[in-house]
Amino acid sequence: MGEAAILTEVKLNVTDPLRLLVGTDSLISYSLSPDYATTKELVWTSDDEEIASVDAEGCIIAHKVGETNIRVQSKVGYVAMAILKLQVISEIIKVTDITVTPENPEVFATANLQLQATVSPATATYPAVKWTSETPDIASVSENGVVTGIANGNEEATARIRVSATDGSKVTKVIEVKVKPIIPVEAIEFVGEEPELALNEITKLAYTITPANATVESLSWTSSDEAVVSVTNEGIVTAHAYGEAEITAATSDGTKTAKMKVSVVKGRINDYGEALLAYSTMRGGTTKMDDGKLVVTYKAATNREDLNRGGTYFNATKYPILAVKAGCEVMNSFWHNIDLVQGGKYYSYKDNKYKTFINTKDGNRICYVNLSIPGDDNTGGYFSSGEKYADRFIINSGENASKTASYDIYWVKTFKSVEELELILLVKKQYKRIMIMKNIFIYTILCVLATINISCSTEFTEEKSSDIDSWPSSPTYVFTHPCMLHTDADFEYVRQKAMVDQKEPWLMGYEKLKTSKRAQKTYLPNPKAEIKRGGGPNDSYIISTDGAAAYQLALMWKMTNDKDYADASIRIMNEWAKICKSITGSEAILVAGFTGYQYANAAEIMRDYEGWNKDDFEKFKQWLVDVIYPICYTFLADHNGATADQAWMSWDLPAMVTILAIGILCDDSDKVNIALNYFYNGSGAGCIKNSVVARHKDPDGNVETFAQSQEMGRDQGHSTLNPPFHAYFCQMALNAIGVDLFDYDNHVILDLCEYTAKYNLVKGQIPQMPYTPYYSGKEGWHNVIDPDGQGRARVGWELIYNHYKLKGDNPYYSRAFARSMRPEGGGAREGVEADDLGFGTLMYTREPIEPGEDQEAVPARTQ
Repeated sequence: MGEAAILTEVKLNVTDPLRLLVGTDSLISYSLSPDYATTKELVWTSDDEEIASVDAEGCIIAHKVGETNIRVQSKVGYVAMAILKLQVISEIIKVTDITVTPENPEVFATANLQLQATVSPATATYPAVKWTSETPDIASVSENGVVTGIANGNEEATARIRVSATDGSKVTKVIEVKVKPIIPVEAIEFVGEEPELALNEITKLAYTITPANATVESLSWTSSDEAVVSVTNEGIVTAHAYGEAEITAATSDGTKTAKMKVSVVKGRINDYGEALLAYSTMRGGTTKMDDGKLVVTYKAATNREDLNRGGTYFNATKYPILAVKAGCEVMNSFWHNIDLVQGGKYYSYKDNKYKTFINTKDGNRICYVNLSIPGDDNTGGYFSSGEKYADRFIINSGENASKTASYDIYWVKTFKSVEELELILLVKKQYKRIMIMKNIFIYTILCVLATINISCSTEFTEEKSSDIDSWPSSPTYVFTHPCMLHTDADFEYVRQKAMVDQKEPWLMGYEKLKTSKRAQKTYLPNPKAEIKRGGGPNDSYIISTDGAAAYQLALMWKMTNDKDYADASIRIMNEWAKICKSITGSEAILVAGFTGYQYANAAEIMRDYEGWNKDDFEKFKQWLVDVIYPICYTFLADHNGATADQAWMSWDLPAMVTILAIGILCDDSDKVNIALNYFYNGSGAGCIKNSVVARHKDPDGNVETFAQSQEMGRDQGHSTLNPPFHAYFCQMALNAIGVDLFDYDNHVILDLCEYTAKYNLVKGQIPQMPYTPYYSGKEGWHNVIDPDGQGRARVGWELIYNHYKLKGDNPYYSRAFARSMRPEGGGAREGVEADDLGFGTLMYTREPIEPGEDQEAVPARTQ
């Protein structure tokens, strides 16, 4: 006889949750796999027979109002299993209206457009809708509302799409969708001469598309050498190093292209914006950026202030026009003393007779000189032809004043000709004059000085391998459990404050936890054998929301000592350990990283609960080791086969946090050391050396130092996610093994948090921020802070704020960011996302309480 074929899957062909009226019944339709299973007998059960019962054929009978689960599994082997959530209701609430988005929909022929239908009221018993096309020759629509346009020559047409309620209410809506023809691109052409850029210059390439009405959603842009010139998806190029690169613009199908050579040349100057910060004061004054200009302030009774810029190239043959744009009040006189390394001098200050002034439309003034024209013969000659180098470039302005004075500089540039200057700047030369003012003057000097080498050092003094497999596994630790995010002392403290003293803000934090839908005794898990994310349907929210619930229920048990909460928490963990066998997909690391540490923290809290069977606890730990840990370890080791610089910090950090949490839970020192070694020496952005792009001063002076993080040029949703994960990592290392990473490298993590918090403090209000462009292996150059998602609120900041508050540091912006979300709830938005554990107001607040800390969120914040 052949081997018996075991039933491996039961699929229920019914909407989940299923809603039934009291006194009605429903026979559940299902399908089985494999078809050739030897036996297909099933066992049907109800979690609550009083609410609903189910017979051996899968017929459900509703008895009384409530919620329960209907479970079905194979009778032989118990391998196949399915769970159906059932809601028994006393009345049917019908749909009264349907709203469809987007408004005024448009779709190209052969392209797809997703329509979304929202029914009213939100409590409708049967919210499902049906989609149909009344004009199938113009556009079709899928059962999920995806509209596909149908080609109709070069004519635009209007399709009529109907969406109808399915609950018998007869509510229906008809939406008109414009179907636009696709007109192919015949040619792409660049406009103008091949650009010659100065180092760090940014410009947009102009181009035309033929015909003018061609269908082009976007062009694909590439550079032959990103290290020399990078290009964005909008055709904006940035010069990074001297050399040449070919920029290619192509249609999405690659059939039509245009190419343009872009050169980054020596001898051309283009200092503006943040580049002006390269100029430093030499006589005790100060500089700062304000709305794109450099504000130079010098002391009272001081007649000058020199600004020093590092060495630069001049080429008077190719770019003879040297120009400075500044505020009118300092542009009455402009001196040039240019002294080069190898001969050739230029002096233009005598009687100011070699300078030209141009008024600009914005009320300022440009002064320029032509370096190819001889200067004052009494004080020096002029630039010889070709390229020259100067060690220092100094701008000076002064005023014999009895009080502090200041002036503004907008840019310093060189041009091929006056015509190029006027064309690029879109200004009109209004007058040329020679004048001398005894109070205000500005001059430019280039002089030969000795080269000064300045080096910076950090705590990263020892080079170590970033090969994760070669790291040492010692030392060995002894853990005093619980010792992850919370200890027994922590729970004693918050119980006293919230439950006994009923003191704010702990009380509001507890109320936030108690009312969370994931912290209810009746919460039931929904485990799956396989969780997928990336490359198909995403059902990762199932495991993440259950993980968040396990943690919140564990907190409720600790706060109330009510065993029902404890039982609900371990029920979640036991079910997932028993059923879930794999996490798959191209983004499996995000599932493992963002959920693994949540389950581990829940288990760490529950490990001393007498009601958790010892064998079940061991099986749960093994599940984390077998299913979650390998995904995190493998990703940090090879980053899905890509180079480490192509991975984001928000991918590395969750993997590190989860490995550390599993190591602590399992008393596994090797895993703890893997996480710590990656923090110190890893190849990716989770390593602290790579998490920070640059360190800056706070322009407003509220904190001493900022640390610009690796994702600020990506978007703010991810940037605000990273600081809490740094904090989780540091808190667990501190509690478990006594290593204080919060203060590592002169509290660089606090500086990173402060930078991120300031930019995102108030939605829609973007502050002035210092920023250093950086190269991402995944997206290329990030030249500016990306405001996408600016102001995004993320939980986890109470931990950051309270830790540094107790140390006597100055978490100025983190304090405001934490206050704006008080009291902290759970998850990223307490919806289907559950990246963060949250509830920091309850768990991390410590005395002394600062003014306003015992109050709810500041109303001014827009979340």
